Amino acid sequence: LATKLQALSLSENGLLMNLLSFNLGVEVGQAIALAAIVVVLVQWRRYQRFQNQAFVANTVLMSLGFILAGYQFAAYIWN
Repeated sequence: LATKLQALSLSENGLLMNLLSFNLGVEVGQAIALAAIVVVLVQWRRYQRFQNQAFVANTVLMSLGFILAGYQFAAYIWN
Protein backbone atom coordinates (compact mmCIF):
# COMPACT_ATOMS: atom_id res chain seq x y z
CA LEU A 1 0.00 0.00 0.00
CA ALA A 2 2.82 2.39 0.82
CA THR A 3 4.38 1.79 -2.59
CA LYS A 4 1.06 2.47 -4.31
CA LEU A 5 0.67 5.71 -2.35
CA GLN A 6 4.16 6.80 -3.35
CA ALA A 7 3.34 6.18 -7.02
CA LEU A 8 0.33 8.52 -6.88
CA SER A 9 0.94 12.15 -7.70
CA LEU A 10 -0.75 13.83 -4.76
CA SER A 11 -0.74 17.55 -4.18
CA GLU A 12 1.43 18.77 -1.34
CA ASN A 13 -1.46 20.88 -0.03
CA GLY A 14 -2.95 19.03 2.96
CA LEU A 15 -0.89 15.89 2.35
CA LEU A 16 -0.02 15.39 6.01
CA MET A 17 -3.64 15.71 7.12
CA ASN A 18 -4.78 13.34 4.36
CA LEU A 19 -2.21 10.71 5.35
CA LEU A 20 -3.06 11.02 9.03
CA SER A 21 -6.78 10.76 8.29
CA PHE A 22 -6.21 7.72 6.09
CA ASN A 23 -4.12 5.98 8.75
CA LEU A 24 -6.63 6.83 11.47
CA GLY A 25 -9.40 5.39 9.31
CA VAL A 26 -7.43 2.19 8.78
CA GLU A 27 -6.79 1.85 12.51
CA VAL A 28 -10.45 2.47 13.39
CA GLY A 29 -11.50 -0.11 10.80
CA GLN A 30 -9.11 -2.65 12.28
CA ALA A 31 -10.41 -1.96 15.80
CA ILE A 32 -14.01 -2.46 14.64
CA ALA A 33 -13.11 -5.70 12.85
CA LEU A 34 -11.24 -6.97 15.91
CA ALA A 35 -14.19 -6.14 18.17
CA ALA A 36 -16.54 -8.04 15.86
CA ILE A 37 -14.22 -11.05 15.80
CA VAL A 38 -13.96 -11.07 19.60
CA VAL A 39 -17.76 -10.97 19.92
CA VAL A 40 -18.13 -13.88 17.49
CA LEU A 41 -15.45 -15.93 19.26
CA VAL A 42 -16.97 -15.30 22.70
CA GLN A 43 -20.35 -16.49 21.42
CA TRP A 44 -18.77 -19.48 19.68
CA ARG A 45 -16.99 -20.60 22.88
CA ARG A 46 -20.36 -21.10 24.57
CA TYR A 47 -21.16 -24.12 22.40
CA GLN A 48 -20.23 -27.59 23.67
CA ARG A 49 -18.61 -28.58 20.37
CA PHE A 50 -16.30 -25.55 20.39
CA GLN A 51 -13.11 -27.54 21.06
CA ASN A 52 -13.61 -29.85 18.10
CA GLN A 53 -14.73 -27.09 15.75
CA ALA A 54 -11.85 -24.82 16.81
CA PHE A 55 -9.34 -27.62 16.21
CA VAL A 56 -10.68 -28.24 12.70
CA ALA A 57 -10.84 -24.50 11.91
CA ASN A 58 -7.26 -23.94 13.10
CA THR A 59 -6.00 -26.96 11.17
CA VAL A 60 -7.62 -25.70 7.96
CA LEU A 61 -6.32 -22.14 8.45
CA MET A 62 -2.79 -23.31 9.20
CA SER A 63 -2.79 -25.67 6.22
CA LEU A 64 -3.94 -22.89 3.91
CA GLY A 65 -1.29 -20.59 5.36
CA PHE A 66 1.45 -23.15 4.73
CA ILE A 67 0.21 -23.71 1.18
CA LEU A 68 0.19 -19.97 0.51
CA ALA A 69 3.68 -19.61 1.98
CA GLY A 70 4.86 -22.48 -0.21
CA TYR A 71 3.51 -20.77 -3.32
CA GLN A 72 5.18 -17.52 -2.35
CA PHE A 73 8.53 -19.18 -1.65
CA ALA A 74 8.36 -21.20 -4.87
CA ALA A 75 7.59 -18.06 -6.90
CA TYR A 76 10.51 -16.27 -5.23
CA ILE A 77 12.96 -19.10 -5.79
CA TRP A 78 12.04 -20.03 -9.38
CA ASN A 79 11.27 -16.58 -10.80
